[in-house]
Amino acid sequence: MTLLKFDDGSTRAFREVDPSRLEPIPENNFGVDETFPYHIGQRVRATNRSEGVKWLASRGVGPDSSVPLVEWQSPSFLTLLSSLIHTNFKVGDWCGTKDGSLGEALLIVHSRTRVDVAWQDGSVECRREATTLIPTETPGDDVFVAEQYVMEKAIVDDGNTTEPKRVGVVKSLDAKERNAIVRWLKPLQRAEEPCQFESEETASVYELERHPDHDYYTYGDVVVRLSPTEQGNDTKHLQQDEVNAGLSWFGNITGLKDGGFEVTWADGIVSKVGPGAVYVVEPDSDDGEPDAAGSGASSDSSWGTVDDDDSGAHEIPKEDPSGEKDDPSTQSFGATANPQSEGSVLENEALERSKSGISYEPVTFKGDSYSFRRFDISQESLDHHYVSEEEQKIKEKVWVKKVHGDWKILQDNLPDGIFVRVYEDRMDLLRAVIVGPYGTPYQDGLFTFDVLLPAKYPSEPPVVFYHSGGWKLNPNLYENGNICLSLLNTWKGRGSEVWDPQSSTILQVLVSIQRLVLNAKPYFNEADYDKLIGTAEGERRALEYNEDAFLLNCKTMMLIRSNVFTSGRERRGFEELVKEHFTKRGSHILKACNAYMEGYLIGSLTKDALIVDEPVFANSTSAGFRLSLEKLTAKLFPALSLLGASDQ
Repeated sequence: MTLLKFDDGSTRAFREVDPSRLEPIPENNFGVDETFPYHIGQRVRATNRSEGVKWLASRGVGPDSSVPLVEWQSPSFLTLLSSLIHTNFKVGDWCGTKDGSLGEALLIVHSRTRVDVAWQDGSVECRREATTLIPTETPGDDVFVAEQYVMEKAIVDDGNTTEPKRVGVVKSLDAKERNAIVRWLKPLQRAEEPCQFESEETASVYELERHPDHDYYTYGDVVVRLSPTEQGNDTKHLQQDEVNAGLSWFGNITGLKDGGFEVTWADGIVSKVGPGAVYVVEPDSDDGEPDAAGSGASSDSSWGTVDDDDSGAHEIPKEDPSGEKDDPSTQSFGATANPQSEGSVLENEALERSKSGISYEPVTFKGDSYSFRRFDISQESLDHHYVSEEEQKIKEKVWVKKVHGDWKILQDNLPDGIFVRVYEDRMDLLRAVIVGPYGTPYQDGLFTFDVLLPAKYPSEPPVVFYHSGGWKLNPNLYENGNICLSLLNTWKGRGSEVWDPQSSTILQVLVSIQRLVLNAKPYFNEADYDKLIGTAEGERRALEYNEDAFLLNCKTMMLIRSNVFTSGRERRGFEELVKEHFTKRGSHILKACNAYMEGYLIGSLTKDALIVDEPVFANSTSAGFRLSLEKLTAKLFPALSLLGASDQ
């Protein structure tokens, strides 16, 4: 019997085999079957192994400069950048020592990670156990770290930017008090010059903004060296062999100090360069998601209708046509559950305030009468945002009936704090001004909205534009005028939260903005932030957001007041409202500023800016906020004093 084993692993026994039908194959000689030369159990070795590479940048020489790089490369032609060498090891990896003293091959069976941490106060802690740290959410626009490049925000004076922006480097930051020590830079004549500091001062984080060019330089970034020509120096040109020699033209940032970067180049050389001597290579996003750096930005793509299965939408209140409205004091926008884990002292202080049992529901100006009529018809719409939109020539009867019905509802049911003007020459346009409710960081602010009723209205919701003045003081109100609201179908929602052609009205839209958007804790309006309601971390961030929102509210008031009283450029139809408002409310605005500078919780004052005697409201604002508010009040006080306002 003859037993044969075939190269597919199967075996077969033969009782009688004609020897002439079998031919022995010498070991390692598979020339007989050139198509399938291997069999199961055979030892093989891979040759010409290649790695797939996604190239971020390249610099060629002469005619090779435009030749595209090959995606698959031999490992022998590749060099691992310095900052990535020690991050690739994991349990189960084979490795060896550089000097070979412990043998040729070792197997990793356990790993322990230690990290160097650069804290916001400027200190650096080395070799800290990674297990003692937890990841945090993407920081906001007013969260800075040591050695970060920042710019001074433009200072508004009578509606104009009058002072140039300074550029500086953060030396340290006090996260609780919201201020930073900044070293301001001398202007450079050439980009490759070393940084020189001219002064150092304590600044509020609310007065700083990220540098547009040098903001996101950080540890591990891949950088490419710029030639003097690219840096703006026309006096010297590197030779091609200098620029492209070896691996010295690209590397990793491995240190940040005194406004400069320590770069470990791919050839192992370490040098210090200024931000103008290199640029960071940012890899393209494969999943289409925006970079973390832009999480706090408010681009057009960051808003719009999303899937209904996403959570976090607020319910939109239906407005009763009879004019009766829910009592705001019976509602609460802030949960008060205990945090699941122990937070910092600052976070627990914020949480205690949220548990005080006092409602944070925004309250409208009941009984605060204005001679300016809440609803009226205006003669012209020349400065309306949508005036250039072509008006519907032939209006359907259903459209006209619905618009007249909306006008009637507005005339009979507008609540305190909302003023509307419609236009004789353009039935498809209207303008509304909402007075910020007290009990919120928007108290006494004026917020202007232009509304367009499309041709398919009410089958389609109205289109609304917000006059922002260039500031974003609410997660739902963008600098570019976009408004994120379920009722406008620009955000998620279900049932009564979205526009219903049969029952929804313009009044419902305006009341939703007044009550749900301009609320006491707007931080939680941000998508998915509702999960932080009632937590120490969430309450701390809500307080910080309110500080920034109130500062921007004051800037908006200064701009609007200046436009009416100085330049006459305020939105037409509401000039008299602006004058009456600041004359009537100017003293209350100044009293509120003084109370907040004394440390009282933002949104804790009464309608008349009186202090509520609650210990939980005291010592609630940060030093950085008080510093910024003091500078703003110095400009706001004389402007409102001319109208008879007093802070006493």
